[in-house]
Amino acid sequence: MDGFNKNGDSSTLAFVISCNLMGAISFKEFKEYFYCLVRNNDVDKIPLFIWDLIELEENERFLIYNVLGFTPSGGLKPTEKDAIYGIAIQRFKAFFDIPISENEALTALKENQHILD
Repeated sequence: MDGFNKNGDSSTLAFVISCNLMGAISFKEFKEYFYCLVRNNDVDKIPLFIWDLIELEENERFLIYNVLGFTPSGGLKPTEKDAIYGIAIQRFKAFFDIPISENEALTALKENQHILD
């Protein structure tokens, strides 16, 4: 599956994980993404680690890379990563532990609207 390859393009997986860990989507939404992936694809083509992610509990979310057995690479530019924080701020309002200011995050989102696609 494109974007979910352990030894190739893992950009989609990296993006979804980043959105969860950076607070742009809830853990429930994170899991729902993978449920949708399973519903809408041939089961034989779904990487085995997707099933492990579906079984993951919220208190284990920071163990995602241990569960996967690899760290997916996303290829996001720094400003695109900052835009993910902008999404988090727009959706959930207050954040205290992010590496940039709220204004910088929202500016990055405004300048990287494609990240919403």
